Amino acid sequence: MAIDPTVLAHVREALEESHIPLLVDLIDYEAVAEPLRRAIDAEGVAWIN
Repeated sequence: MAIDPTVLAHVREALEESHIPLLVDLIDYEAVAEPLRRAIDAEGVAWIN
């Protein structure tokens, strides 16, 4: 199920304004092309809070 674009935008904004000392690429995994999904599955790091 895709993430509502408004929700995604709000979360991106919150991340940009946070003090997290890392760059974070926030995407909707369900909305990206299969090659990117494979790359994420192979190299991505899940953020578990």
